[in-house]
Amino acid sequence: MGISKNLNPTKEQFEKWYWRDNLSISKIAKELSISQTAVSYWMKKYGVPRRTVSESLKGRQFSEEHRRRISETRKRLFSTGRLKPWTTYHDEQYINRIYRRIGRMKRGTKHSPEVKAKIRAKAIGRRPSEKTRYKMSEAHRGKKLPPLSEEQKRKLSLSRVKLYQENPKLHEKVKEQLRSEEMQRKRLKALFRKPTKSEKKLDLILQRHFPGEWEYTGDGSHIIYGLSPDWTNCNGKKKLIELFGEAFHDPDKAFINVPWKATEFGRKAIFSQLRYSTLIIWDYELGDERGIIERVENFLEK
Repeated sequence: MGISKNLNPTKEQFEKWYWRDNLSISKIAKELSISQTAVSYWMKKYGVPRRTVSESLKGRQFSEEHRRRISETRKRLFSTGRLKPWTTYHDEQYINRIYRRIGRMKRGTKHSPEVKAKIRAKAIGRRPSEKTRYKMSEAHRGKKLPPLSEEQKRKLSLSRVKLYQENPKLHEKVKEQLRSEEMQRKRLKALFRKPTKSEKKLDLILQRHFPGEWEYTGDGSHIIYGLSPDWTNCNGKKKLIELFGEAFHDPDKAFINVPWKATEFGRKAIFSQLRYSTLIIWDYELGDERGIIERVENFLEK
C-alpha cells in the first residue's frame, strides 16, 4: 500500500482497505508495519465496523494442505477428549432445531460434479447406523416420493451391474437374502396392508365356526417358496386356505396379466410340492357363509 508507519491513516483509508479491498487486519498491519492490536485500536477509534465470522469466511477457499492440517488437528483433539462434538453440549430438541435450520438453508442447493464425486467416494462401503436408518425411515413415512425418470433408472441399473460385476460374492449374498423367509416377510409387509376387508370377513367366519383350527398367515408369518398362504391349519394338518379376488387371480377377468403362480392351479401346484392341500375361496363367495362352512368342513375331512 506504500503507507509510511509514521503517518496516521484516516478513517476513509481503513474503510477502503478493510471493506472495499477486503483485506484482513493482519494484512493491514503487515502493510503498515504495525501490530494487529494497533490496527484494531485505530478501527475502533474511528468507528469502522468489523466483519462477522460468516462475512470473513464467505468465498474463502482453503488449500488442500490447509484442510488436511485442520482435519488432522481435529482428529487428534477428538481422540484425546480435548474436543467433543457440539451435540454433547445441547439437548435433543435444540439439536433437531439446528438440523432443520441447516436443512432449510441447503434446500435446493446443487453440488458441482467434483463435490458429488467426493461425496460418492466417501459413501462407498459405509452403512448408516440403526438409529440413522430409523430417522431416515421416519422422515420419509407417509411421503410419496416422486417417480424416477428414465435416466435415473438407467443410471441405477448400470451402477448395480457394475457393482455386482466387481463383487460377485456380494451378488450371491444379495440373492440369498432376497430368497430368505425374513426378506419375503418384510416385502409382503411393506407391499400390502394386511388383512384386507375381505380377509377380515373370512377370518371372522373361520374363527366363529372353526375356533383354534385356522391361523391367519397372510401377513408373511408363513412363507412357502416365496408365497404367503392366507390361512394355515394350526393343528398339524398340512392344509391351507387362500382367498382369491377376480381382479388379481382370474386370468379371464383380471385387469393385469396374471402370472401362473397367482392362478388357482399354479398356487395349488406350488404348495403341493411340500405336500400341502389348498382350498381356494373366491371373494364373490363370501356372501354365502353356509356354503363356505360346508366347503371348509369337507376340506378338513379329506
